[in-house]
Amino acid sequence: MKIKTFLLTAICFACTFPVFADFTDGDFTFRENGSDCTLIGYSGVGGDVTIPSVGVKAEGGSTYTVSAIGGGAFRNNRNSLTSVIIPNSVKTIREGAFDSCAALASITIPNSVETIGDQAFSYCDMLTDINVADGNISWASEDGALYDKSKSLLHTCPGGKSGPFTIPSSVTTIGSYAFLSCDALTEVTIGSSVRTIGSHAFNYCSGLASVTIPSSVTEVGDFAFADCAALTEITIGNSVETIGEKAFRACAGLASITITKSVTTIGSGAFESCQALTEINVDDENISWASQDGALYNKGKSLLHTYPAGKSGSFIIPSSVTTIAPSALYGCVSLISVVIPNSVTAIGWYAFAYCSNLASVVIPNSVTAIENNSFRGCSALVSITIPNSVTAIGNNAFSHCGSLASVAIPNSVTAIGWNAFEYCSSLASVAIPSSVTAIGWYAFDSCAGLKDITVSLPTPLVISEWYYVFKDVNLSSCTLYVPAGAESLYAAAEVWKNFGTILETAAE
Repeated sequence: MKIKTFLLTAICFACTFPVFADFTDGDFTFRENGSDCTLIGYSGVGGDVTIPSVGVKAEGGSTYTVSAIGGGAFRNNRNSLTSVIIPNSVKTIREGAFDSCAALASITIPNSVETIGDQAFSYCDMLTDINVADGNISWASEDGALYDKSKSLLHTCPGGKSGPFTIPSSVTTIGSYAFLSCDALTEVTIGSSVRTIGSHAFNYCSGLASVTIPSSVTEVGDFAFADCAALTEITIGNSVETIGEKAFRACAGLASITITKSVTTIGSGAFESCQALTEINVDDENISWASQDGALYNKGKSLLHTYPAGKSGSFIIPSSVTTIAPSALYGCVSLISVVIPNSVTAIGWYAFAYCSNLASVVIPNSVTAIENNSFRGCSALVSITIPNSVTAIGNNAFSHCGSLASVAIPNSVTAIGWNAFEYCSSLASVAIPSSVTAIGWYAFDSCAGLKDITVSLPTPLVISEWYYVFKDVNLSSCTLYVPAGAESLYAAAEVWKNFGTILETAAE
């Protein structure tokens, strides 16, 4: 009776929601939405395209008003679409609608459009003009850029704009992705009315050489200036309170930066992979942050936030540090050795990732977890000693450490994460202690040099073939050492039985 009631309820519930079917009309694919429809795809040859205001369904001849352009609707037309006429029926242009239409040179927004999503025109490298019809009550354009009606929000600067660009004095917010990949811009003047610079606002502006953040700005969003490779100088206004996650990531020419006294929040990886950066200086009056020998710490120096990627040689982490923040030493390619004091209890995600010349590091007994991607891409790392205080080895913790020849996992470790030693091509031997209860997918994927594995578990750990723990490892040429009396169990167990040789170790 309960089953019948459940099924009847499920059927009634399903009937209350219409099924939105897709249909094709000429070169366009639409999705029904009541009496309206959304344009979700285009399969034509490109050129000058006119979007119809009505979609006609071949089966039955039903008509639907085209009220929206869906996310990514034209994304695949990278080199063919040159211009678009949008009908006056469209109210919504969704996220990424014209993303990567590299040949698109101009577009006109009709007066019917009320909503335009982020990145609607991102990576349109030839786009120099976004024009808005005079009667539109939600949007406006000026010098080819797109704004809200009051021009307080700069939504999109066309990707084909070049040279200098001056933001109108009415603008208070530079929207997320506003200048994304405007790689021909050389200079941007930010007016003193701007309060917020949104996430990814200037991301991939590869020709931008200098920028001044005025004292009116309080927030610089995540990835705001990331990958601005030509950026050599930046002045942060003394009202900035928040610098977002990876805000200046991979600004390859940035040599020094000063944190003003107003800054209270700095996101992880804010200055990650800035290869020329050797100095981060903090105003002495800042109550949240401090610097020492060019590195960035919290005020009490218990947190190492960023070690400049341009520094070389050896680094002795101060004994006051208890936490190495995520991405703290990410991409420090000239760093050869690091001494971690026994005050440190936490090594954050990507903390030492892609320190490609790091040959020596000692992890103290105070550390309890090696987090995800901690040492990923440390291609010069030959050996690592994991202390018996560590209980978990995170996902990708040592992946792509191509020189790592051996690793001893202590009996304190209970979990080896996904891809933990993936592409450690020089890894010849590994010992898995009896404490381990879980080995993640692809943990030893592409460890082509692996020859010997010692397992201390008297009963084989259950590993499915689908876990690909030893993917692209020639197990038939590997020797598996197991506890005394366990050979037959391993010879019958899935995955373990694939080892070419299984030998019992002497009983202790």
